Amino acid sequence: MLTVYVDRKDIELIVKSNSLQFKCPTKRRGSVPLAQIDRLIIRGNAKFSTGLLGTLANYGIGVLVLSGRNNRHLASIVGRPHKDILRRLGQFEIYSNSIARLSWSRRLIASKIQAQLRLLSKALGQRPDKRRELTKRINALSDALDSASSSTQLTTIPQLLGIEGNAARQYYAGLSSLFADSLKFKNRNRRPPRDPVNSCLSLGYTLLHHEAVLACYGAGLDPMLGIFHSPKYGRESLACDVAEPMRPRIDEWTWNQFRSRTLTANCFTTDKGAVYLTKTGRQIFYKQFNPLQKSIYRLLRVHMLAVVREFKQKPKSKSIST
Repeated sequence: MLTVYVDRKDIELIVKSNSLQFKCPTKRRGSVPLAQIDRLIIRGNAKFSTGLLGTLANYGIGVLVLSGRNNRHLASIVGRPHKDILRRLGQFEIYSNSIARLSWSRRLIASKIQAQLRLLSKALGQRPDKRRELTKRINALSDALDSASSSTQLTTIPQLLGIEGNAARQYYAGLSSLFADSLKFKNRNRRPPRDPVNSCLSLGYTLLHHEAVLACYGAGLDPMLGIFHSPKYGRESLACDVAEPMRPRIDEWTWNQFRSRTLTANCFTTDKGAVYLTKTGRQIFYKQFNPLQKSIYRLLRVHMLAVVREFKQKPKSKSIST
């Protein structure tokens, strides 16, 4: 898998001789064979034609367009969606069946909390100076995992949302203790991010969500129809679902970037309280993120096969409310 990042204002993208070429006003900047590209991520005001988008779609290349400063997701272009409509019908049946929906959602959130526990437990071995704080949060997450896994005490999606929200608060309290105080990372904040860590988390989560959207389309599912995340206008709720257990991978990667000082305060700029990566910071971010993105791509493909198998099974009952 090759992800191409385009982050220049004066660049034009064209297709020629089965390659994606990059041209500036004065010279050609290089080219990449289309057959080698899986993802194209464009930030800023790059120039390209509708014909180029059609060619990328024919090659199965997913495209993500981000806004200039805040890296907000503006648009996604799908390569080759799956053509089996029966998969979407199965997805709708799971959503419509309250018991099946709750069971699926409970396992999803249990998987997410398990991933959060693994990260904090791993951090405990590397940061004995934070033993008291991390142990407190690990114990709270263990209790949340027990609650999320319970088939007798947990009977509605709103209950599960409460468990997931409380687990998130405990988790981010533990995660924030791993970062230097100078980074001012105390909790999760966004739109805009107000510290360097949240700036990285927001961009990482955006890239993860894009991969999840493409994985949903590629598996023949509707990314808008979530199971745990209820349908909401303009939100790819199923993509939110499948991305949830993978968020701790973004968190751990972010921790490693700051811990190794690959990313430093010089990689960020502040504007009216919002913190953004500089151009140099983004170059470092994308370079370091690419191996993780490849791993996420592979994991999502495996995960979506399991999701499709479950969606194609027929639910049996509709006896409880959510």
